[in-house]
Amino acid sequence: MIIILLSLFLDAARFMGSTDTTYCEIYWSQPYSFFKFTKEGGLYSARFTVEIDIQNNELKQVSRSLLPKKMFIQSPEAARYRESSAVDVIPVFLLKGYDYRIKLILMDSLTGNTDSASIRVVAPEWSGLALSDIQLSHTIRKADYAHPFVKNGYFIIPYPEAEFSRNSFLLAYYAEAYNLTGDSVEVDINILSDGSPVKEVKKERYKNPGGSMVVAGALNLLGIPPGEYSIEICVKDGGKTVKRRKGFILLGRLQSEFVKIIPEKKLEYAMFLNYLISADELERFNMLSDSAKIIYVERFWRKLDPTPGTPENEALDEFIQRVKYADEHFSRFNIKGRYTERGRILIKYGIPDEVVNRSFETGIHPYTIWYYQSGTAKEFVFVDRDENGNYELVYSSVKDEPYDPNWKSYILPEDRIKTISR
Repeated sequence: MIIILLSLFLDAARFMGSTDTTYCEIYWSQPYSFFKFTKEGGLYSARFTVEIDIQNNELKQVSRSLLPKKMFIQSPEAARYRESSAVDVIPVFLLKGYDYRIKLILMDSLTGNTDSASIRVVAPEWSGLALSDIQLSHTIRKADYAHPFVKNGYFIIPYPEAEFSRNSFLLAYYAEAYNLTGDSVEVDINILSDGSPVKEVKKERYKNPGGSMVVAGALNLLGIPPGEYSIEICVKDGGKTVKRRKGFILLGRLQSEFVKIIPEKKLEYAMFLNYLISADELERFNMLSDSAKIIYVERFWRKLDPTPGTPENEALDEFIQRVKYADEHFSRFNIKGRYTERGRILIKYGIPDEVVNRSFETGIHPYTIWYYQSGTAKEFVFVDRDENGNYELVYSSVKDEPYDPNWKSYILPEDRIKTISR
């Protein structure tokens, strides 16, 4: 099976509308190969619709709009390359303090093909010193005409993928600072990796900026190794400071050459990220379209591959073995083993070095203790309190894992002493 990596990419940037409203730009891009183009005059056109659903998660209100769209390309060859995409911006206004889920659905009018993606947006309050989100692009230039991509005299094309490479190494940025009160403002811009600076972009002071100002420009990414980064803009006005960050990916070469396609037999396991990413990131992942999930998973496992120059990804293969082991040994009734407590711990930490099973002891519930000796020593105590095969985690030496204050009462004294003394 060949996986076609079409995907609707979404991004958003929040700007100040008023103290009570947020002007939010929703950026989307979709490869041309998603659309059906027909000849029209000397060009080729595609007709499609964009449905935008805005859900207020707190008030449980949904507004829906359907936007008919049409676009042109010079030749059908332009639709054969994944790097060629349709891009657009949809402006919406949001009320301060509310949490929104914004979903876009694209439908090609000729083929009926659909793709969708969602993004979460929280509308902030804009009182006091404030900074908009950062919009990223490949290029930025001055402009004095009206256009959906023009803001405050800057033409900047949306680029929700936020992927750059040696073939496209210029990163353009745009942000707006509000409610400035000082006679001068200091702006610091840096490229960060894991929160630490790797490249200083700009450090300048601006005199008499007025009540607001635009922070915009472009930087050269050459010399920075491939990886995941963020650009940070810091604005200092008097004794106040406000910061924003925006993540991006720097590839060694174009994505179509770089991504290693995960075989179909491994894809179901590779997409099981429940225990490998944070709850917030998992929520965002589950809101992606199916095609966008595949691209996310490709990036995720590529980053963990210990031997990126070989066809195999040993980290993924090890993970798959853990998930299979959990399903084979801990499944019960209609629940897969990967969703049990023992399955979760095994998938996260691997097979334990030592296991103590107590299944037929008088006066206590069945329990099992797992000991890990390699790396940082770890212990996990699971108890079958209902004696129905459901082993719950009641104690762990790992911080933030579930903990029952009465866990000692569930196990024998000798096991209690051994676990505490380790």
